[in-house]
Amino acid sequence: MVNNSEKIISVITINLNDKLGLQRTVESVKIQNNSLYEHIIIDGGSSDGSVEFIKENASCFSYWISESDKGVYDAQNKGIAKAKGAYLIFLNSGDTFCSKDILDLFVNVHKTEKHSVIYGNSNIIKGNASEKLVPPDQLTTNFWYRQTLNHQAVFFKKDVFEKYGSYKTNYRFSADLDLLLKIFKKEPDSFLHWNEFVCNYVEEGISAKPENYEQILKEKELILKVHLTSEEYKRAKDNYLNELPFKTRLRIFISERPLLKSLTGLLISKK
Repeated sequence: MVNNSEKIISVITINLNDKLGLQRTVESVKIQNNSLYEHIIIDGGSSDGSVEFIKENASCFSYWISESDKGVYDAQNKGIAKAKGAYLIFLNSGDTFCSKDILDLFVNVHKTEKHSVIYGNSNIIKGNASEKLVPPDQLTTNFWYRQTLNHQAVFFKKDVFEKYGSYKTNYRFSADLDLLLKIFKKEPDSFLHWNEFVCNYVEEGISAKPENYEQILKEKELILKVHLTSEEYKRAKDNYLNELPFKTRLRIFISERPLLKSLTGLLISKK
């Protein structure tokens, strides 16, 4: 690593009682061929040995802290406040870079591109399986209706947070969508797709739990309605629904109508 004034990338890692995941993430950052980065650790007051591991490796971090917080986005905001890099990326505990060259490759992109949000591809790890996530080169309003960018593969220019603010902690699951959509609506040309696999994202956090699915959808709907006009929202929703199988569309139609939902639930229970 180098002096703060020379850093190009701030890698921010948040952790809570995931020592093994934290070890993988830290090792992934330590082996990077490029040294123009700083690594910031925000721990939520872990009690599983994570803090001891952080202390043992403190020389690898430009800043670390372990204290209770108000959730994922509050922790990420703490990292933003301490970041000195020109670009920030959030590589949370358990997630890793796809290769030891990824930061070096990004530095070369940084030299020629001045976009505010540079987003790459991800490997989504689900247990023993994996899935490649490649977002489109051109983002549209329709894209955001049921999709977003995987923030572990997004490099944010630091001044984005100075201009648009940090993550809103009143959102438990989708504050990243809120920020991205806010930027997109104001500056759609500030996004650049970097066709490189950036991260291995382990899908096992609160957003991956089935019991949170309904609340996640409600939160996303609220965010979409905040940032999209009623016409944009309707068009994006219609386009999304038209691509779904009929049975899926029917289930959504029923779920959005409380009376129908209760009636169908009653009919099913009587069978």
